[in-house]
Amino acid sequence: MRDLSKARVKLNDQQSGEAADLKLDPGQPADLFVNTGERAVIAYPAQPVSDSLTGTFIE
Repeated sequence: MRDLSKARVKLNDQQSGEAADLKLDPGQPADLFVNTGERAVIAYPAQPVSDSLTGTFIE
């Protein structure tokens, strides 16, 4: 089963022009990439290790 979320998206002026030619229908799936900040390359493989260690010492 897929995880689904509802979101409202507002395009900036440049993106509004690019999206003007798109035809979207209600219920049509779409991909949205949310930029949450910069991460170092080492952060990607280190994240699972960090997550597992975080829960190790909780009691």
